[in-house]
Amino acid sequence: MQKPIHLLFTLLLLACPLHALELKEGVSIDEANKAMAAAGYRETGLSMTRGNLDLNLVFWGVDDGVLIVSYSIKTKKIYDLTYYWSDGRAKAHRKTKRLSVTRFDTESGAMLALTKQPEKPQPSPETK
Repeated sequence: MQKPIHLLFTLLLLACPLHALELKEGVSIDEANKAMAAAGYRETGLSMTRGNLDLNLVFWGVDDGVLIVSYSIKTKKIYDLTYYWSDGRAKAHRKTKRLSVTRFDTESGAMLALTKQPEKPQPSPETK
């Protein structure tokens, strides 16, 4: 009787990712990095600089694009998510899309993206 229960418990553990997380504003960047790696996403590079020196950027390959996670250097909390996608054409003819993401589920890969860029104020020194 113990073996079937033990087997069932093991299968349940394997079926449920331990680090599944919904990435959104305010989530710890350390937890986000663990969840993305556990879900099989790989950190990648993108030729992009940060506009605000109080924020740092992490780039994750997601499907055919890149999920850009901006986070506060001081609090280590996510400030903003952006999905950047470009087609495979030469740079002169390339089409790109940049979508503001409000939520990204590391387990399912579901992303809630906005087609219009919201006006987002830069973080003030008191809130970082």
